[in-house]
Amino acid sequence: MSIRIIESGRTIVSGLLFYVVGCLALVAQPVQFQKTYGGSAVDESYGMCHTSDGGYALVGKTNSFGAGNFDVYLVKVDALGNEEWSRTIGDANQNNGRAIWQCSDGGYIIAGDTWDPAVPGAFLEIWIVRTDALGNVEWSRTMQSSQGNSGFDFAQDVKQTSSGDYVVTGYTSSVGAGGNDVFFLRINATGTMSWFTSYGGSGDDRGYEIEEGLNGEFLIAGYTTSYGAGGKDVLLIGTLAFGGLSFAKTYGGFISPSRQDDAAFTLEPIFTNGGGIRSFMLAGYTDVFSFSNRDVFVLDVHPQTGGVISAAVVDFNNYIVDEAYDLKQDGTLDFVVTGKVTAAASSNDAFFLRLSVNHATLSAARVYGTVSGSNAEAGEAIAVTDGGFAIAGHANAFTGSGTKEMYLIRTDNVGLSGCHELNPARDFKRVTVTAVDCQPDLSTLAHHTDGPAQQSCAATVTAVECYSADPAQQAGSIFDRSIGHCNVDDAYAADQIDGGDFVLAGISNNQATITRLDAAGTVVSHNQYQFQWQGLNSFAGGFYGINRTVDGGYVVCGFANFDFFNPNVQMVMLKCFANGSIDWVRVFGSSNASEVAMAVKQTVDGGYVVTGYYNNILFNPGLGEEYLQVVKLSSSAALQWAYSYDYAQEINMQRGFDIIETSDCGYAVAGRLERDEDNVHTLALLLDNTGGISSSNTYLITTDIAKYDNLRPAICQSIDNEFRLVDFSDNPSSADNILLVALSQAGVTQWQREIGAGVIQDDEYPTAIEQIASGEFLVTYNSAINGGGLFTVDNAFGTSQMRYYDQRNFVVQDAFESSNGGFLAVGQTSNRGVNGDILAVHTDVNRQVNVCDGSVSMFNLAHESELETALVKFPAAELSEATADATPLTYVQLACQETNYQCKQGSEGSTGEAAHLLRPSANALFKLFPNPISAGESFQLFVDPAIQGECAITVRTVLGSLIWQGSLASERNIVIDTEGWASGSYALSVTAGSRTESQLITVTR
Repeated sequence: MSIRIIESGRTIVSGLLFYVVGCLALVAQPVQFQKTYGGSAVDESYGMCHTSDGGYALVGKTNSFGAGNFDVYLVKVDALGNEEWSRTIGDANQNNGRAIWQCSDGGYIIAGDTWDPAVPGAFLEIWIVRTDALGNVEWSRTMQSSQGNSGFDFAQDVKQTSSGDYVVTGYTSSVGAGGNDVFFLRINATGTMSWFTSYGGSGDDRGYEIEEGLNGEFLIAGYTTSYGAGGKDVLLIGTLAFGGLSFAKTYGGFISPSRQDDAAFTLEPIFTNGGGIRSFMLAGYTDVFSFSNRDVFVLDVHPQTGGVISAAVVDFNNYIVDEAYDLKQDGTLDFVVTGKVTAAASSNDAFFLRLSVNHATLSAARVYGTVSGSNAEAGEAIAVTDGGFAIAGHANAFTGSGTKEMYLIRTDNVGLSGCHELNPARDFKRVTVTAVDCQPDLSTLAHHTDGPAQQSCAATVTAVECYSADPAQQAGSIFDRSIGHCNVDDAYAADQIDGGDFVLAGISNNQATITRLDAAGTVVSHNQYQFQWQGLNSFAGGFYGINRTVDGGYVVCGFANFDFFNPNVQMVMLKCFANGSIDWVRVFGSSNASEVAMAVKQTVDGGYVVTGYYNNILFNPGLGEEYLQVVKLSSSAALQWAYSYDYAQEINMQRGFDIIETSDCGYAVAGRLERDEDNVHTLALLLDNTGGISSSNTYLITTDIAKYDNLRPAICQSIDNEFRLVDFSDNPSSADNILLVALSQAGVTQWQREIGAGVIQDDEYPTAIEQIASGEFLVTYNSAINGGGLFTVDNAFGTSQMRYYDQRNFVVQDAFESSNGGFLAVGQTSNRGVNGDILAVHTDVNRQVNVCDGSVSMFNLAHESELETALVKFPAAELSEATADATPLTYVQLACQETNYQCKQGSEGSTGEAAHLLRPSANALFKLFPNPISAGESFQLFVDPAIQGECAITVRTVLGSLIWQGSLASERNIVIDTEGWASGSYALSVTAGSRTESQLITVTR
């Protein structure tokens, strides 16, 4: 044996150990077996990984071998289940291994816990162990979540990230808001802690599995009693790359005190055929949506918002408790689940389930263990392997000793292992479940300042509803719905909110309109809005942009006209909660100018950024007739800054049509220029987070000014941080087509191409672009002849595929991929109603009307030089913000009669007091840029302009040492130099009055 001392004074014992193997079945196929591993006492497996050589590594605990009490037990077996080696890791303390991950170099990272039962009042601590490929310990670390370790810390999962470090989750009672709180621990490749963050409320909040998301963020699954409907509810936390809270949602219900629990123990990304992350699947148990007692509960949710895509419940007949502990996706896009079923006290069996990815079918179910007698088998982890699956857990039914052993089951692709298995009777149903937003208190190490005050969530009770057996319903609701009345009705933008409802923003009867549809396309509400500003009522208006917000609601933007005799209009914005009630309303503008907002996005600091155009000839006679405008608001909708951008070469019209926040916290704008009254250009404008110009490019698209009003460019950022710009082009060297441009993250043009959508080869006008889960780009476009549609193109814009085309004079203004993988297209049709109606069409994931033949026309366009831009800040006196007592908001609700596609006017009502309308939401005190940062460089700190008075600033190490301090008086930003700072994480805190907020800064070399 070899013994070595580690930092904490513990001993690690490693070497070859004696073990007992129970071969349970002789089968014809070597890929089917059941085997146990261990000695004469207790040996349990809690985690497993499929190794690069085709075998398996199991981790758990043992007191059959080792240094005393329990030690971490690591067993490596080959593809046939033959043990290759085993290790015990530990000392005289009680040590458990809860999770294992094979690292990129072939070694292993293990997360577990350790404590000394001989010490009265001893606390349980997180224990992380790194081994080489043969299980020899390279380092181990005991992690304490607070100085002095005044509570219990349980590590439940560990993963190596794409950057090579490690993330751990579990739950802690050492820090946080009370009870247990979910923790998120990040450590580097050598075991040094980068940071430790906890999330939770006053109840019991636990994390069981962590997964890396789409763009370096992370998701944690578990359960909570602090938030939700009552009892336990499934908890899903979305974090930023360095621990900041992105979103938190609960899923569950409440029937009675004996039926109130829903929990998740596992989380797994579900991939599309193209390899992109389609969604995340959670599994655990429910006694709320169950058939009887406790049943297996599976949820499929959106990867970035947590919105529910589908959910299912499985009940194993004749068992009183059914719980899922792990799930994996196989190569056919189905997914498999393992766990345990309980027939009576101390009588458990491991189980296997195989379901389709949309929860539509249950294709296989198996139960493993002895047929009768007292036994305790459980499937703790599952892995996908060649031609089948491996399930790891523990069992006590086979040795006759009455003690548990590590248990490994190898099955074929439908769960058959060749012995000791049943094909049980079971019930299966899909259920509807609502996701409820909650914002847990974010606590950090005791050395850090406290985070924002805890916010609670309203409880929601959701009834069980079995889905229809109709295949079309199971694949996702398909609908074709028009909404309108006697005047013109149009939808310009749409988004999907929590619960699956769709919200459409547009114009109806010359008024700003929001239409809400449920997942089946039924009209929930169709509201027209009127505004007041400077004592005037709006007589006309419209919404052009909409964006779902992190609280599950939505924000819209557009314009309103308050003077019948004056063509000037004002910018309006409206923020609603998920239930449609109004959070706040803002009107911006001047009596001598016009402002129109075309697009809005919520930013990572909780604020909003808007683009459109601004006309103020009276006060700016040297500028063009119209010029592009970008406005930044705080999370409470207070005006932070507003800039106009003018191309200094006799530009008549300059407009912003689309805006996004970029991965480096700047902004990208798609705009339009009309120059010299003889040609029109597309504009791609990149801004930093203060509105400064990073880069700008223009592209000649048409010399026909008459087409100007039909053109609407759009922009998106891809997962590799490049940009894709889309617009119309009738460049004289080609037929009228769709222009596609790729730009680098720095704004340098990579290539330009033109593509015909493949249905109508004449004047095709794109209106929107987004990257979907498959990695393709979805482009929304219209034809000048009689219809519009959707097509997808690959990342290089080299091949295209038609997804939907409609020849009913459908002008498609916006489209996006919905939570079920289909597409929602919205706009206007002139085939219904007197002057045109709103039309909303929802497809399922497979619906195609025509398919392109794959031929794509490509050529190079003349690329103009970088745009010369004069940056002009609006005079504060000319962009005024309506006050609370000057912006009451009323709306008229229209009750739709869908039989004849007409509507009648309902009663007019007030939305409430002005103070309610203007209630501020929680906003960040400050923002950092850039973050992370290279050592020796400088970063900028921006304080919300709405914050008054002096602000104190401190920067400390994670151990609490002060390394920098300063203050801000009247100014709202400061540049901080990191010269001399070591690489690692630092806590920056800003104090304004009684309010203190902190954020982690990551410094790299």
